[in-house]
Amino acid sequence: MNKFNGIYRGWRINLKPIKQSADGNWLLELEQGDYVASYQISKNKTLAEISNIACDEIDKEIEREKNL
Repeated sequence: MNKFNGIYRGWRINLKPIKQSADGNWLLELEQGDYVASYQISKNKTLAEISNIACDEIDKEIEREKNL
């Protein structure tokens, strides 16, 4: 897999390999407008696991925004 792109609750999800990573990890980016949250993800995670991580983090960001 070269990369993955998707949308969840208005957030863009980007997953791409980290070129400089010796262990082959992935970069997960969650974007909404000018805000970008980045996470390094193990290459051993499945796409389903990464999708769950992304959705959970987006849900947390939405809840945080509601409480501001």
